[in-house]
Amino acid sequence: MSLCRSFAAVVLGALCLSSVLGMGAAATEDVTVGIILVGSRSDAGYSQQHAEDISTAAEVADAKLLPIIDDVGEDADLFERAVRSQIAQGADIIFAASATFQTFLAELALRFPDVKFEFTDAQVVDPVDNLRSYYGRFYQGNYVVGYAMGRQLALDEVAGRDLSEANVGLVSSTPFPLAIRNAYAVIQGVRDGLGWDIPARVLWLASVSPENPWYNPDEERALTQKLIDDGAVAIHTYLDSPAPVWEVQEQKNDDAGWPLYVSGAKRDYRDQGPDVAVGFTYGNWEDYYAKQILAVAESTWEPGSTWATIGEVPRVIISPMGEFVSDEVQAEVLELTDKIAAGELVVLEEFSEQELLELMELPEGTEEL
Repeated sequence: MSLCRSFAAVVLGALCLSSVLGMGAAATEDVTVGIILVGSRSDAGYSQQHAEDISTAAEVADAKLLPIIDDVGEDADLFERAVRSQIAQGADIIFAASATFQTFLAELALRFPDVKFEFTDAQVVDPVDNLRSYYGRFYQGNYVVGYAMGRQLALDEVAGRDLSEANVGLVSSTPFPLAIRNAYAVIQGVRDGLGWDIPARVLWLASVSPENPWYNPDEERALTQKLIDDGAVAIHTYLDSPAPVWEVQEQKNDDAGWPLYVSGAKRDYRDQGPDVAVGFTYGNWEDYYAKQILAVAESTWEPGSTWATIGEVPRVIISPMGEFVSDEVQAEVLELTDKIAAGELVVLEEFSEQELLELMELPEGTEEL
């Protein structure tokens, strides 16, 4: 069978798994791999994406994948039990696929020096010889889909829509640097596309779902409804389910009168909101997982951090735009993506790398509710 899957997405610099593993990767069959997920492996979003991608990578590499442990949430005890369970089953490397696992993992890595650990964020909390972080610069993709929503809103203005009292709304997880910089990029993208600084509002799922601030579909829908009630004409979701997309689609079907749009991260949800979904940015993790499995097999695995730009591994993918998005906007999205990949456009250029890693401010004119 082919080792490369086709993606209906804007992908730059794509690699297939066969090229990552190469022809001499037989030793990967001796590698035992574990993965721990913050949400359900069937959440139709972030956790499911990781479950699918690690399964494909392990299968192609002929590595042993341990039973996936999911729905761990933010519980330190559950997380430690999951780690110990996978170690007891012989794990050589464990991927902890959530940024919020890092504080738990930094301590556990010291206790189990013979196991390799990785978590999804842009930096390692403290340098540890058997700990690594991996992530993509998803704020770049979030800027692009935000820009596309802003351009669509600008076309609505030209068509006579009065947006003077409108705002853009975001539903996100919990206020920490990863979520903040992505929210910042979306807001800036919408404003750049629209051509003026539309007010923004951010609602944090952690305020109503502290046990899992990434996945709670009922609360996600309720927060989305609140944003719409407060005048949001465009909504971005940085959560792990399609629930906000469902809510915006229902509002559009009810003909509430808004030029209502939605964008998001984590997975391509265009089919969940065909009348409202502008575009999505998400990760393809297969190549990265395969690369790290091979590194363990060849004893070339190293601690540190991977923070990939668009076009690098792990890949940041920008979906095609919704069918209702104008040809003009779609062309601009492709141009923006090319410029970011080539280094000709720097998203959030006002911040240094270190400032991005520590960012805890939102753009002026943004209200947190």
